[in-house]
Amino acid sequence: MNDLDLYRNNDGTYTSPRNGKTYKSLKAFRSHWFYPGHVSPDTFKKRIPDVECQHCGKIYSKANIRRHEASCPHNPINIRKCPVCDSKILNNYAVTCSYACSNTYFRHGNEGGLQYKTDEQLREDNRYRDICARYHEMSCVICGENNLVEVHHLNEDSKDHRPENLVPLCPTHHQYWHSRYRHLVEDVVYKYMEQKFGR
Repeated sequence: MNDLDLYRNNDGTYTSPRNGKTYKSLKAFRSHWFYPGHVSPDTFKKRIPDVECQHCGKIYSKANIRRHEASCPHNPINIRKCPVCDSKILNNYAVTCSYACSNTYFRHGNEGGLQYKTDEQLREDNRYRDICARYHEMSCVICGENNLVEVHHLNEDSKDHRPENLVPLCPTHHQYWHSRYRHLVEDVVYKYMEQKFGR
């Protein structure tokens, strides 16, 4: 009779007196019983020592050190700059370095504030009103209306979002431009654009 048969139950399973667990097979029970790690709690630690991260100096187990070093924020590969203040971002999942910079950056929505977007990015997003507001005061160049302001493309090309092609006009004077009364507003618009851009 095997010594391990002392721990055999009537249903063929084995119950260990060391941890109280039940094992379904002799093979599983044998693996548990003869595993040297149960002798001392430090045995496993001696076999797999802790290692220090070469980037941040924190201690991790040997099993986790490679994963940590790959994502460590101090790793030169992972270093990112804050788009607001140019300081180093230490959180892998953060867009900015602090709450203050986050408030500044996301003031105008999830894509980031307009002040951090170039004209080219705004053109790609078809945000010609924002380009116009960047270069012009958003009020009609003829009557000064600033509550309802539309943006007119001077060369009639709706895909040309260059600042020198965009003119802020109220709905009334925008309709004038696209009607037989264009001559009433044309001179004022061209004069404004010449003063603004020298064209």
